Amino acid sequence: MAVMRPEVLPEWVVSDPKLSAEAKVYDVLRALPDGYRVYYHVPWVNESTERGPASEGEADFIVAHPDKGILLIEVKGGRIGHDGPAGGWTTTDREGKVHRIDPFKQISRCRYALIDKMKACPLWRGEWLEIGHAVCFPHCSNARGFSTADAPPAIIIGGDDLANIDAKIEEIYTFWRQSNAVRPPGPAGIALLEAVAAPTFVLKSLDRAQALAAQEERIITLTREQFSAFELLQQIPRVTVQGGAGTGKTLLAVEKARRAAALGRRTLLICYNRPLADHMRSLLSPAPDGRFAYARSINCVRGRLSGRVCP
Repeated sequence: MAVMRPEVLPEWVVSDPKLSAEAKVYDVLRALPDGYRVYYHVPWVNESTERGPASEGEADFIVAHPDKGILLIEVKGGRIGHDGPAGGWTTTDREGKVHRIDPFKQISRCRYALIDKMKACPLWRGEWLEIGHAVCFPHCSNARGFSTADAPPAIIIGGDDLANIDAKIEEIYTFWRQSNAVRPPGPAGIALLEAVAAPTFVLKSLDRAQALAAQEERIITLTREQFSAFELLQQIPRVTVQGGAGTGKTLLAVEKARRAAALGRRTLLICYNRPLADHMRSLLSPAPDGRFAYARSINCVRGRLSGRVCP
C-alpha cells in the first residue's frame, strides 16, 4: 500500500461535491504497492528570478517511487470533451454547465515549476531532475478513445483504468522513460520531494526575553487606544487614573510627563519605588527642543528635599 500525504483526506475535501473526483482518485492511488508515495493537493510558491516574477503552482497529485520516477497527475471530473473548432478541452458538470479547461498545458507548466521549486530546496545537491505528467478523467470510461497532439493515450487515465491503477501508472512511467524524461530519483530524490511537498517541522518558541518584549509591545499597542481619552483630560489640572496591574497607568503617566516637557514645562514624574523610576526614566525621551521630563521615586524626592544626594 502506498504512503499517503496527507494520511487521511481532510474533511473539507470529503464534504465538497466539487472535489469528489479527486477524493475518488485519492482512494484508488492508496492501493498502489509498497514503495510508492502519493502526495495530494500540493501547493507551492516560486520566488522571483531573472527569468520571471514570483509564481504559484499546485499539483492535484504527485506519485513518486525511488526506482521508477516522479509523476504529476491533474484530475478533471465531469464529462470531458475536446472542441476542435474552438481548440480546447471542456468539462460538463453534474448541472449541465460546460467549463473550458486546459489540463495538459496546466500540468505541463506545473511540472517545470515543481522542478524549479525542488532545485531551490536546500536538500538539492545538483542532481538532474525530471518529472513526468498525466491527466486523469475519472468519470470517463473511454479515455483511450480520444487524444490530441499534446495528449497521447498513454498519459490519459480514464475511469476504466482505475481498477488496475498499478499497470496504468507503470505504462505512464514507461512512456516518459522512453523519451528519457523520467529518471529514478532514488532515496535522496524522494527525501527532496518530501521536504518540498510534505515537510514536517516545529517552530521554535520565543525565549523569555522575546516573549516579554512581545507582551510589552502588545500592552503599548493597547494603551495607545487610551490616548484618545487622554486628550480630553489635557485641560484638567488634576486627574486620578485607576486600574489593575498591566492596564497602562504607567505608560499614561509617562506620556503625560513627556507632553508636559514638550510644552516647555519643568516636569517631575514621581512614583513609589526606585526600580519603577528607573523603568520610567528609560521610557522618557527628550522633547524636540532638548527638554527632558525627569522620573524619580518618592523616597528620592524626599531625600533631595532634606538635602541628601539622590542619583
